[in-house]
Amino acid sequence: MRYAQQGISYWSIMVLMLLAFFMVKIGLFAVPAYLENKTINTVIRDRLLESEKMGPEALRAAITHQLGVNGLTVRPDDIMTVTGSRDEVEIVTNYERRGNLIGNIDLIAHFSRRFSYRNRDGEAIIDAPLPPYRAGETVRANP
Repeated sequence: MRYAQQGISYWSIMVLMLLAFFMVKIGLFAVPAYLENKTINTVIRDRLLESEKMGPEALRAAITHQLGVNGLTVRPDDIMTVTGSRDEVEIVTNYERRGNLIGNIDLIAHFSRRFSYRNRDGEAIIDAPLPPYRAGETVRANP
């Protein structure tokens, strides 16, 4: 009586291990990059909410200080531009993170976001839209 082969072959195990290696390698790059981006966006949004009559330079200094307190290794001058006046400020973040996958193959994560602050009639409005393919969000400082 002949039995059918059961179980997984040696080469199937090798392919699964290779796939698992690449998934772990990509995860070790992507997770810290996205957590860093989330921290940067949170710091910018929080500083905008607290900046009633702060000018662009004072706001840049407050964001730079908070990013340093949070222990981020990025230089704010390399990742963001702050423009405007006391009543309207726009912050644009645009940067990328690169990591080596294997050999000369790199992983690149690109982050870009625009924050705009308007102070009208004593009510601060912050528009922090997500990339164009998603819906935007509006945060009101004085609910």
